Amino acid sequence: MQLVQNERESAPAASVNNRWFHRPRLHGDTPGITRRAKPLELFFDVTAAGAMVGFSNALSQHPNLDSFAVFAMALCATWQSWTAVTFYQNRFAVDDLLHRALLLSNLVAVAVLALAAPRVLEGDTRSFSMGYAVVELVLVSLYLRIRSAIPEARKLASYYAATYAVNASVWAAAALLPKSWTSTLWLLGIGVGFSFPLNRRARELSLQRPPDPGHLAERYGFFILAVLGESFVSTLFGAVGVLDERSVASLSVALLITFCLWWLYFDDIGDSNIRRAPGATFIWVYAHAPLVIGLSITFAGVERIVHANSLAFGASTRWLVAGGLSLSLVALAMIDSVTERRQANLADRVRVNARIGSAVLVLVLPPLGLSMDPESFLGLATVPCLAQVVFDLMMAPVETRSLRGDAPSMSELVKERMVSGVPMSARRRQVPGEALRKGAPSELRQDFYSFFMEGTWSRLVLSLVFVYVVLNVFFAGLYLLDPKGIINARPGSFSDAFSFSVQTFSTIGYGAMLPGSPYANFLVTAEAASSILATALATGLMFAKAARPRSSALFSNVMILTRRNGVPALVFRVANARGNDVVDASISVTALKEEISHEGIHMRRQHDLKLLRSRTPFFTMTWVVIHEIDENSPLLGTNWEDPSDLLAVVCTLLGHDGTVSQTTYARHIYLPEDIRVGHQFIDVLSELDDGRLMIDYTKFHDTVPDDRYAPIPISARPS
Repeated sequence: MQLVQNERESAPAASVNNRWFHRPRLHGDTPGITRRAKPLELFFDVTAAGAMVGFSNALSQHPNLDSFAVFAMALCATWQSWTAVTFYQNRFAVDDLLHRALLLSNLVAVAVLALAAPRVLEGDTRSFSMGYAVVELVLVSLYLRIRSAIPEARKLASYYAATYAVNASVWAAAALLPKSWTSTLWLLGIGVGFSFPLNRRARELSLQRPPDPGHLAERYGFFILAVLGESFVSTLFGAVGVLDERSVASLSVALLITFCLWWLYFDDIGDSNIRRAPGATFIWVYAHAPLVIGLSITFAGVERIVHANSLAFGASTRWLVAGGLSLSLVALAMIDSVTERRQANLADRVRVNARIGSAVLVLVLPPLGLSMDPESFLGLATVPCLAQVVFDLMMAPVETRSLRGDAPSMSELVKERMVSGVPMSARRRQVPGEALRKGAPSELRQDFYSFFMEGTWSRLVLSLVFVYVVLNVFFAGLYLLDPKGIINARPGSFSDAFSFSVQTFSTIGYGAMLPGSPYANFLVTAEAASSILATALATGLMFAKAARPRSSALFSNVMILTRRNGVPALVFRVANARGNDVVDASISVTALKEEISHEGIHMRRQHDLKLLRSRTPFFTMTWVVIHEIDENSPLLGTNWEDPSDLLAVVCTLLGHDGTVSQTTYARHIYLPEDIRVGHQFIDVLSELDDGRLMIDYTKFHDTVPDDRYAPIPISARPS
């Protein structure tokens, strides 16, 4: 189920509708029409996102626990109202005057929710409750119209209309009853909104009339985009009155955070598929609620930092930023857990674990920011976000949008090339093994072990250093939660806490700083255990990478086509550049050719080439490998001036390295342009005065034309 469809085809309307009134219909009952979000739907999305931003601004003015509880409930309710209308518009296609009037009423009610945001956090919840009751009543009206207009959807419409009617009465009661009932009724209304789509009856009805995943994902994506954009613009306009160097720096960092969060959602999730697993769709939908709440909390904290001159930069502000980012990352991990990215090199579970790990690390930012100015703290908060972006680039370095799957097949391409007669030199060369892997199962992709084993040493070392620093920063933040936890440490000093963590992690223990409370002793125990595990893993990775036997086989850069004893032969040479003890070495040579079967099926067939000598008891110097092109050779009939059907010649050497007592192997691939016709290798062996042999590797790849070479006659080639 594709989450985002960037290219959609709009079919012409099946009939002419009366703009004053026409009967609703189920979406998808007209073949050839692909649903797209309409302007009225996007207008509703922008309005609902504006209501979210209004609550975020209100929270920035009242950053306390009581206000946060009301904020969370109000934001959940607002998200529910938007989701309910979105699912209605997803299933049913109608756009007449009555429909627009009902949606306009819903928009007015949502606008009331946005206007009531500041008053809600100050204790006045009546306007919000009444506005939300109107939202539910509009939904009741919409589904009652569907019930009478579409018989096949009558059961679903009746069920949803009854549920929203009950919820409307709950919210109306919250507006009319005494204030002591408000929290209970709000929680009841939110619980009904979240739970009723999950019960058995609702799921059965949804399976009968499933939503359109492409349209649904487009709406959710635009809503997240609207929340991100409006939140940043609101913060930008709010800083106009206090614009100075500090606020400009904070706004720049806020823009960077916005960009990172946009990247993580749209670049990582936008081209993914929902997994075919029980409850995956529900998790995908419901995980957007904490994502929206996390984004709103983050920008509430960012707005306070931008206004740090007028508002105190205290613990509440730091926890807003850190808590919002952490919740956003957890929500992204939930969405990632039920989506499958097609072009990732690493398994999907690695991405999920990276999100959750970053969310945990973000929670130690508030104690780290005790001695920081607002701008520095906000800059520190961008580090986990940027690290996630870099991680995504590492695990999926290929642009996924270009891999559409609509390219011509290899059979069609090969047929076209053969018919067109394009010279091989003018075609794009393909190296075997260098193919983009699309749609590989997640469980069969790389894990971290293979990722580091196949990568460079710099990748491994830099990753280990990064993990080492992050772990010590994490424990330093935990130590700072207890001002008296470290004896002889300066109160609130991050450098002292970091140094103490390094000493504990590395088991140095200079004795100047000591744990001074049960909490600190518990952290020391946890960090010591973590250091043992981390050291064991790092040591294992380093040793495994360093102990891998590295082949010293040196293949000539070119192959030559010459004659040996009057027989055409394909020749290359290989040498043991290290000169160590490699015994029982064997080599195999395979020609990879493009062929078309009689049925027109394209194949890349591998043909083993028979060698004059394929084994050697000891391999310490050079080895000339020869394949004679006789009547039994699969290369007989090849046009060496333009070998159109020959893709490559693959050479594999296997032997036992006596130095490390392990099997060593080497592989080299020769492309057709690496074959020199009518050449001979220059001799690299010579004898010194003392009788020893010398190998001159500076001439190992050099060849000279051979006047004695005679081309293979045309008559020898099969027709």
